[in-house]
Amino acid sequence: MIQRLRLATPEEVEAIKPNTDLDPTCKVLALDTALGVPIAVIRLAVEMDPCFYPKEFGAKQIAMFSRDIINYLWAQNVERFYFNIDATDTNWANHLKAEGCEQISPMPQLRFKRTI
Repeated sequence: MIQRLRLATPEEVEAIKPNTDLDPTCKVLALDTALGVPIAVIRLAVEMDPCFYPKEFGAKQIAMFSRDIINYLWAQNVERFYFNIDATDTNWANHLKAEGCEQISPMPQLRFKRTI
């Protein structure tokens, strides 16, 4: 018998909360199988990726550009946005954390896109 995707139960959602970035826009889906229950978080996310900076830009110019992007998004009623940085740039990562940004992925990851 083919199983159907379903909304995760409140208990399943609670179980994954420590390992995900849930927000009110997320849908959590599950599938009952004989081998266990896979769970996926589906979100509609605002992203700032990629960014292209002139080679002459330093941290100050990037920060000023980011500030302007944040103001633009705020005016559009966006509450959060996602972006990627070079995983080896620990100085920039530390700067972003000091600004209040939250690192979502615990390790470098490959990012993919699927067209459907």
